[in-house]
Amino acid sequence: GGGGAKSRNSIKVEDPENVTRMIVEMHMEIQNNISHKEAYLQALSQNSVYVHDRDFLVRFLRADRYQPKQAAHRLVGFFAYKRELFGTDYLTKEITLDDLYENEEDRKTLEGGLYQVLPGRDRSGRVVVGKFHDPKFANLPLLSKLRVFYYVTMVSMEKEEDHKKGVVILVFNMYRENNRTETWKNCTLLWNLPVRVTAFHICHDGDPKVRILVSLGIMAMGPFSRMHLRVHEGTLMECIYKLLTFGISSRQLPIKESDGVNTDQMIVWVKQRQTIESSRDQQKPKSKKARRPKRSSPDSCSSEFAVIPGEFDVLLGRGKSSQNHPGNIRFRQLVESKRDEYERAKVLEKTLISERVVQTIRDLPGRFLRQDGDLWEEVDYETARDKVAHVFRDKRRKHKRLQQNGAESS
Repeated sequence: GGGGAKSRNSIKVEDPENVTRMIVEMHMEIQNNISHKEAYLQALSQNSVYVHDRDFLVRFLRADRYQPKQAAHRLVGFFAYKRELFGTDYLTKEITLDDLYENEEDRKTLEGGLYQVLPGRDRSGRVVVGKFHDPKFANLPLLSKLRVFYYVTMVSMEKEEDHKKGVVILVFNMYRENNRTETWKNCTLLWNLPVRVTAFHICHDGDPKVRILVSLGIMAMGPFSRMHLRVHEGTLMECIYKLLTFGISSRQLPIKESDGVNTDQMIVWVKQRQTIESSRDQQKPKSKKARRPKRSSPDSCSSEFAVIPGEFDVLLGRGKSSQNHPGNIRFRQLVESKRDEYERAKVLEKTLISERVVQTIRDLPGRFLRQDGDLWEEVDYETARDKVAHVFRDKRRKHKRLQQNGAESS
């Protein structure tokens, strides 16, 4: 009953006009009220289409129950955490198994079963992502654990239907794991991912140190998440019985009193992911297959000099040679095709249109180049966007002048 009501409410909230209004409010919040947003701006510079993708932004709105300001902060935090975990080059790339398997510790963490998507759902039909503490995970790097948590949680919510229902988080700490840094990092990462946590279960044996850890995790939660938190204390069997009342059966849990964490289910899940991701790779056009970013240099600068401008590049400058360049001609045609839309748009929407034009040029692939002495250099993203906005304004002035001249002559 409750799940159906929530689905109907999300349909009402997610009508196109509402979504557009909320997305504009998100951008206004980021532009005016969030000062620390370096990773977000880097992502925007890399691929504004990815950052402004409507479905992508709706996921942040759902995660914060359609509160645009909170969703804006989550979006900025998401890119900050993604950069911290994977590096700048991965900001606008979907993380895959191949990315994790580049690092041996990441692979061990994933296949060891520390984080697992449970087979089946809870009684409300929601995906359950579990963290299962085990002594064998104690020496794994925290960065690898966080990367795997990011990957498992994100891919578990790929389907829109699952995303609307939200995710259930289950933490099984029967081995008295007491790493406060790991607990805090896990929680803060989770609250910056574009996923809606609809229930949170923590199971432990009542050890005082673990209770302190649970309190730390609760501090990192938002007020809504605290309302949906259930802490279960007792033996393993007592905790399993309590979870059963929430529709999570013992058959779904990869844990046994004597054997610790079982990886059988995880091995099956990983194989399924390999099949899914391999199928997606085969569907991508080979000509557009991107070079895999290097994680060893997460903050490397991507700009470089271009001695000879290409046919898709836009040359900044007023000379005839620049204006007659094929890339500039194509650029002016692109701006003209969006002129009516730009004139009807509000201030922030105008900025989004300019950013889409920049990304369209980059996808050709083209660059915005400026001459520096005898060499050409690529300008930064904001300079390119300002150039586009300037051209739109220039076209508006010329259009008004033509209209005035026409009125005078008639």
